[in-house]
Amino acid sequence: MGAFGSILGGLMSVGGIFMAIWTMSTITDNYLVFLLYPIFGVIGGIALGALNSRKARTQEKYKNEYVSYAAMAFAAIVFLSLYYFIFGFDAVSSKNLSELEDSAVVLLAALSGVLVELGLGLVIANSISEDTGF
Repeated sequence: MGAFGSILGGLMSVGGIFMAIWTMSTITDNYLVFLLYPIFGVIGGIALGALNSRKARTQEKYKNEYVSYAAMAFAAIVFLSLYYFIFGFDAVSSKNLSELEDSAVVLLAALSGVLVELGLGLVIANSISEDTGF
């Protein structure tokens, strides 16, 4: 994708981080646990971007390792969301200051993690690749 992919990935990453900070500070009463979503997104994004490295393209064991890391980070985002929907829903409702429903608040935080993961993966993959054009 070249420069377009890097720009798109950068916008997705920055948007996801700002969405997580906005969800944590404005929508909830400084519920810091929502910062776990972009942290897992960064870990998964680094692994996704590393899939485009020369090591991953030439050696199968590195490719499998990076895919496993990215999948585990995505699974962590999904399971953290499931935890809040099943067990931690009352903690979210006690911190929710907005007119949004509690499920929408959890989904916004989860979406921020997914955006960071995909965006950072695009940025790293495009910075490693040999194709530099638009």
